[in-house]
Amino acid sequence: MLSIYKRFGIASISLITGLCLSCAHYKDPLSPEEALKSFELNDDRLGVEIVATEPQVLDPVDMAFDENGAMFVVEMPDYPSKPEDGSLGGPFGC
Repeated sequence: MLSIYKRFGIASISLITGLCLSCAHYKDPLSPEEALKSFELNDDRLGVEIVATEPQVLDPVDMAFDENGAMFVVEMPDYPSKPEDGSLGGPFGC
C-alpha cells in the first residue's frame, strides 16, 4: 500500500508533466494572423476580425463602443511600471 506522501508525489509529478506537455507546442506568441486562423467557431453567423494590433495599439487597458458602433481603445504605455521621477505618466500627464 502506498503512503500518502508517495501518492501525493505521484499525483504532483503527473500534474506537472501534463501541464508541461499541454504548453509545449506554444513556443512563441502567435502573430495576429496566426491567432485569427486558430479560432474555431461553432456558429456560421459568428466571425472574428483583427481590429487592433501592435504597433498601432500598445499596452491596451480598456475598450469601449459608442452608440454608433465605433470602437475606442485606451492605452497606458507606462503600465505596470511607475514613472521614475514620480510624475504622472502618459502622454497627457494624467
